[in-house]
Amino acid sequence: MGLITNLLNPKVAILYLALIPQFIDPSRGHTTAQGFTLGAIQIAVGLTVNGLIVLATGAAALMLVRQPSRRGACRRCPGAGRRGALLRARWRSC
Repeated sequence: MGLITNLLNPKVAILYLALIPQFIDPSRGHTTAQGFTLGAIQIAVGLTVNGLIVLATGAAALMLVRQPSRRGACRRCPGAGRRGALLRARWRSC
């Protein structure tokens, strides 16, 4: 679903059209091939980073599931974060 969203997102196409040409050097050969190469490198880097994030969160989830004492902490942390954000917003509005 994320792939379809990105493919149909015009902002991504505009970003590529604005950034990729800056790194293409016509004196180094075929410009279309250079553009596709740069795009492929960006896609490979994105897949690698997102894959590492998925693996890290999967490992963290397994660690939390295996240790019941940490489950309670996971339930309390989001609530503490929301309270902190609320207090910060109130502090700034004063």
